[in-house]
Amino acid sequence: MNSSNIDERKKAEKRLQTVFGETVEQAVGKFGWRVARIKLSFLESLGCKISDPNHEGHVEVFYNGLQVTLANELAEEAELLSLEDCLK
Repeated sequence: MNSSNIDERKKAEKRLQTVFGETVEQAVGKFGWRVARIKLSFLESLGCKISDPNHEGHVEVFYNGLQVTLANELAEEAELLSLEDCLK
């Protein structure tokens, strides 16, 4: 998804949509994904870099070397959202 080649980016996007769905409803309902709210300040405290929001409000979070042991810390900070809350 980070390729400078637009064709490669489109192929990667299509693969993600095939595997995870094209909408939040599909990702949550069909594929069993969950959505959580995490404060950006917490991610920044871990050393994450956060992009500016794109035209749809989506941000990218980058962290090299994120370790599985951080999963518990993220879970403690996260607020798990219902599908209805995700779509507000």
